[in-house]
Amino acid sequence: MFFALLIIFIVPIVCRVYNSVGASFAVAACIILLAYGNQESSIHYLCSVVLGVCFALGDYFTKITKAGLFKSAALNTAFRILIEIVLFAVLFYTRTFMELLALSDMLLPIVVSLLAYDVLCNIPLLNRFLEYLGNNSLYIFLTHYLLQTKFASDIVFALKNIWLCTIVLLALTVVLCLAL
Repeated sequence: MFFALLIIFIVPIVCRVYNSVGASFAVAACIILLAYGNQESSIHYLCSVVLGVCFALGDYFTKITKAGLFKSAALNTAFRILIEIVLFAVLFYTRTFMELLALSDMLLPIVVSLLAYDVLCNIPLLNRFLEYLGNNSLYIFLTHYLLQTKFASDIVFALKNIWLCTIVLLALTVVLCLAL
């Protein structure tokens, strides 16, 4: 929970610094965080936060999906998805090497986000649902945390079935967030 609250605190700072300095800030911040952190600490996870903010503010997902080597849009998409799957496999495999763990933990969320952006954004109904989740993710996270730990933990976990507990907890979270 502490790391999630730290991210909530850090993201506005990263946004402000990115808007004043630019993308060179992301490279410098990631190099410093990777040099400072080690495999025992979780400070290298902040690199993915910095890169995520830079990708969002710089609209790099859209720029990457519009760029292509081929004239056919379908061929560009297929080629991009193939590259993203290969990158995902390589980064997932490199997580087994402790020397490369911080680097793969920094880049893996970006590759997964690109893959999801390429595949899921083309499904209209799912796209609207994911947009709703993205716009309300902070409310959903905080409501989910409060329900899970403070208010409804006895009710939800009394069901004794992991799948039923998950469905009830998620349904309560979404209903409460819709009310907000």
